Amino acid sequence: MTNKLLARCITLCITLCITQLISVSFIAAQSGKLYSLQGIITDSVSHKAVEFATVGIFDTSKTPLQITFTSARGEFKFKDLKAGTYRVEATAIGYGGVLKSGIVVDKNTVLPMLSIAASGENLNAVTVTSVRPVMEMKDGKIVYNVANDPTNAGATNSVK
Repeated sequence: MTNKLLARCITLCITLCITQLISVSFIAAQSGKLYSLQGIITDSVSHKAVEFATVGIFDTSKTPLQITFTSARGEFKFKDLKAGTYRVEATAIGYGGVLKSGIVVDKNTVLPMLSIAASGENLNAVTVTSVRPVMEMKDGKIVYNVANDPTNAGATNSVK
């Protein structure tokens, strides 16, 4: 009889332990639930999507959490966010930036369209120059470009 009682006690203990582990892992999974935040970046004048804009999400202490780029349709998405309050910043080449703060994420969230204005800054002109190498192969022959020889720097073609 003691063997049966001992077996029942062990079975009961194992069942209680397994039940406890399952409930603890279920509670932990509920409290650690992760959400997503998505939106679209558009031009403030044309309302067209801004592709390849850089979009970052930050916590309330301005620590960057994730950075992504918008798609060809101006869409971005941040995944695996804990419930909390965030801020989103977006910039793009040729545009200013936009900041949206106080975003509460406690479920999968879709932001209203974020519009960014074109910046008035223009890039300076760029000049691309090329210099032929001193020696090069052309049609199986070695060509020596005297004009690009460093020993001829400042020399003239006049003979006295």
